[in-house]
Amino acid sequence: PFIGRIIQGHTNCSGYAGVTGHVYHASGDPYADVAVGVWSDVWEGRVSISEANGKYDVELTGIFGTFTVAVVRLESCSQQGGRWTAKNCQVISNIVDNVITTENCQGDGANQVTEIEFVGP
Repeated sequence: PFIGRIIQGHTNCSGYAGVTGHVYHASGDPYADVAVGVWSDVWEGRVSISEANGKYDVELTGIFGTFTVAVVRLESCSQQGGRWTAKNCQVISNIVDNVITTENCQGDGANQVTEIEFVGP
């Protein structure tokens, strides 16, 4: 299984919000083609596929709240409007929850971008 952990969260007053990070093999090499899902209790979510360098990015611009993030099995996910959704995907990592994206970009607790790293077999 994959193991995920929050690396850092930070403000980004440019207007971009999201969950980003990398997926690595246990050896430290990048892990390509891994699906990472982000969703909440009230939102169906989105899925991003890691690139050759292991990087993934799930944009949440304009979507604020508390999210759950995990590596998911893409073929178990559904689509809406041609975009992968994440809420009912099969999870194949630990669940990283309480990932918060706030609308305001200033002050204590302001967070628009959270970086999460996943390490797999």
